[in-house]
Amino acid sequence: GDAAKVLFDAGQIVVCAFVSPFRKDRDAIRELFPEGRFFEVFLDCPLHVCEARDPKGLYERARRGEIRDFTGLTARYEVPDSPNIILDTQADSVEECVLGLWSGLRGGSLVPSVDRAPHLSAQLSGER
Repeated sequence: GDAAKVLFDAGQIVVCAFVSPFRKDRDAIRELFPEGRFFEVFLDCPLHVCEARDPKGLYERARRGEIRDFTGLTARYEVPDSPNIILDTQADSVEECVLGLWSGLRGGSLVPSVDRAPHLSAQLSGER
């Protein structure tokens, strides 16, 4: 969170992916940023789907007791109270989730509109 704030203060758009199982930790990071400049995204996915997608076998190792305090399995996870956007990664494709995220970020005025970033327009519409 602190590193993201340094980049933010330097004028960058910062995207971070954290395993932040506790609301208090997410709230602490949120407090580092000005009002309206922290955008929380909740990637919603059932445990059995996460396990099926696990290329490293971490869930299996956690179930065997080789990894302690594994978030969502042997350690609790607190679902966000009011994330800015929820992406259903079980039901929606990667492309649909990316478009949903982009739409949410644009709606929150956190990224430039596509007309100000034409190279993104082509990528998001599938053009090459």
